[in-house]
Amino acid sequence: MQAMTNTEAAECKSRGDTFAGQGEIELAIRAYRQAVGLKDDYFEAHANLGNLLVDSDRIAEALRHYRKAVRLRPDIAELHDNLGNALRLGGDPYAALAAHDRALQLKPGLIEAHINRGNALNDLGRQDEAVEEFSWVLNTDSTVPEAHFNLAVALDSRGNINAALDHYREALRLQPDFTDAVLGVTEMLGRLGETEAARKQLQHFAGRRSSDVFIAIAYASLAADDDERRKSITDLECLLGNKNISHDVKRRIYFRLGLLYDDMHSYDSAFENYRQGNALVRGEFDRAGSLQKIQQIIDTFGFQNICSLPGATNDSQLPVFIVGLPRAGKTLVEEMLAGHPQVTGAGELADVTNIMHAIEEDTGNIFPLGLDQLPASKLDKYANDYLARRQAGAFPGTTRVVDTMPGNYQYLGLIRMLFPRARIIHCRRDPLDQCLECYFKNFLRGHEYTYTASLDDLAFMYRHYSRLMRHWQETPGLQLLEVRYEALVQQPEATCRELLDFVGLARDQGCLDFYQPGNSRVIKDQEIHEPVHSRFIGRWQNYQQHLRPLMDGLAPSPRET
Repeated sequence: MQAMTNTEAAECKSRGDTFAGQGEIELAIRAYRQAVGLKDDYFEAHANLGNLLVDSDRIAEALRHYRKAVRLRPDIAELHDNLGNALRLGGDPYAALAAHDRALQLKPGLIEAHINRGNALNDLGRQDEAVEEFSWVLNTDSTVPEAHFNLAVALDSRGNINAALDHYREALRLQPDFTDAVLGVTEMLGRLGETEAARKQLQHFAGRRSSDVFIAIAYASLAADDDERRKSITDLECLLGNKNISHDVKRRIYFRLGLLYDDMHSYDSAFENYRQGNALVRGEFDRAGSLQKIQQIIDTFGFQNICSLPGATNDSQLPVFIVGLPRAGKTLVEEMLAGHPQVTGAGELADVTNIMHAIEEDTGNIFPLGLDQLPASKLDKYANDYLARRQAGAFPGTTRVVDTMPGNYQYLGLIRMLFPRARIIHCRRDPLDQCLECYFKNFLRGHEYTYTASLDDLAFMYRHYSRLMRHWQETPGLQLLEVRYEALVQQPEATCRELLDFVGLARDQGCLDFYQPGNSRVIKDQEIHEPVHSRFIGRWQNYQQHLRPLMDGLAPSPRET
């Protein structure tokens, strides 16, 4: 009887293989399900079923089958790699990284695992490590288009637009029908202000704009008037009906439609598309976990404790940290400061987060617990390594290096322990404008920003982030300046003077002319090519009728007043 069942299961798998080869995905899925129903320990059928479910964007079900396959055959590297890829697509890059690491322990030369590991690192915001991973692949085999493409994505995340453009182009040269790379080339050229070159690039693919989603998005990114926007809206709305489009690509379409409708002042349609795009964000925001972490930080760095915590002995004024929730003007502040000949804008650095994780390993505790056990010598090592690395990567003549990682607002107590004389600039904005800008942003590192997919969660996060920032403002020994976005764009000269005085530098006209080519000394490629403007102030008023959950949520509770 068992032999007959095994034979039937093998026949079902064989049918699944045939259907999959013919592109009959649903029939193949049905056959594989029959195979594992007959023989639950059939790891090949579980693995093949997982692959098709990922391709069909059914990640949760795919994970069940990948996990089963891994339990049955933990010695096969490819199974761990496929599991990791599904975990990342499902919004868990931490678990994904562990799965890819296991795959590479079993098979160190597995190219696909290195590429997928790089993608997980990029999702975690560890762009430098992601770049190293993709570079390793290309040093091994420079003809892998996926490695060039993903390296371009990581370089773009790091702000290296020109380098990203080179690798998007190489991916396209190696694989001329790689239309996702076409979109990458188009977007990089657009951000560099080379719109005509971007349009010329797209001419070769004009016949595919109504049938290929990446070409359609590329055209939409260049839409310059309402006629072009209407054409792009028609293309993208038709493509939404394509059942083969993945979850993440569909989300990209909705966010692009939101921008197109917003540019046409069709605010109700814009909001509805942004709402649908946010509804497709994977993962849920952990309110309880976030609240617990903030309270632990406040307790650890409370007035009773902070002066007794260990500290590094350096007196360096090199580090300048720009912090706050996203969309508050930190890039503008960075590039304005980096117009000064003694400033290097280093972009969003993962250094402080990496130090925090190293301290967790040292103490055996989850941050911020256990900091009182840390010897000052350890803090000196971490601080001195950071300073040496930042000085080595800075432009000549630099006396200040700016780190713009927004999430560092959680680690200001640790920064005080590491760099007693560091300057911290906190960027703030009208909460309705800032939260709305976050809601309208399709964040690539989605696991960090799941709260931005819900107006209720945005309000919750904003309230408690503000509570933590009030705590830091009252913390002795922190040199902290608050800069309002509205003042920055409406009174740039006065705000610039305040910034330079705060970081201890003489005034320089380059700080006001930062948008001129070559004026801003940023390690990433310059992103702002025009003077400051105020057209985004009060943008929330266009959407007021949709913002009741946000407005109600931003009102402080009785316990917070």
